[in-house]
Parts: sequence; C-alpha cells; structure tokens
Amino acid sequence: LPIKDGTAGSSDPFVRIMLWEGKPGHRRCVADVSTQIKIMTLNPVFDEFFDLDVNTSECELELTAYDWDEDGTHDFMGKVSIPLREFVDDIVQQRATTYRQNLDLARTVARTAGSKNIVGRSLGGAAVSDVNEIYGLDTAYGRVGWNV
Repeated sequence: LPIKDGTAGSSDPFVRIMLWEGKPGHRRCVADVSTQIKIMTLNPVFDEFFDLDVNTSECELELTAYDWDEDGTHDFMGKVSIPLREFVDDIVQQRATTYRQNLDLARTVARTAGSKNIVGRSLGGAAVSDVNEIYGLDTAYGRVGWNV
C-alpha cells in the first residue's frame, strides 16, 4: 500500500465494504461495513468475516481502501468493484440442482417403501414442505459470507 502518513512512513489502512443492489442508475446500498483499522502498516492482513444478505443477482460488491486519519478526513487508497451476478447465479443453480436431486431421491425412497410418508420419517418427522426449507429453495438467494 502507499505511504499516506509521511512522518511515520506508513499508513493506517481499513477497508469499507459496500454491497449494492439493482441495475446501473438504479442502485441502492444494502450493506455498509468496515474492517478494523490496521495501525502503522503497509502490508495489512484483514482476517475478518462479514455476512452480507444477497437478495438479487443484480448486485455488486465494492471494496474501498482508506488510510485512517484521526480528524476523520480519511485518505483514499484504492477501490475495486466486483459484479456478483455470475457468482450468485452459480450458487442458485447449485442449490436448485441439489434440491432436485434430493427430492428425486426422497420420491424414489417413498415409492420403494410404498409410502409417501417415508420422507417425513427419514428426516426425523419433517414434512415434505420442510424439505424445501432444509434445502433452502424457499428463496432463490441466501446469505453469502465474505472473508476479507
């Protein structure tokens, strides 16, 4: 990272993480978090975890690095924007595939046993509607964890 504190020959970096949803021109920020400040370093390690709720594939993760200043005028160090569309679509596709495979297996087991209730018994009393919830397809998107 660049030196932003000239007298110390280092920086006090932190990263602001913003999750934006919507199409360009109609975006809104749905999450805004920051890492801890790393004092006097040009090689920070941010070993932090943030849970960000993703509700649409039309989203973008924006990471902006700043040098922290005591007076609140933090110096800009760099920025990157990461479109998440393909990543989110892949997660949804994987979840849907797993759901279909498990539901097909449950139906096969139920037919083999001659009872539609075998699904409930094999899942510890869960109803067929609980299968949807267990495999997370009641909503197309879920929680995405970001390790920064």
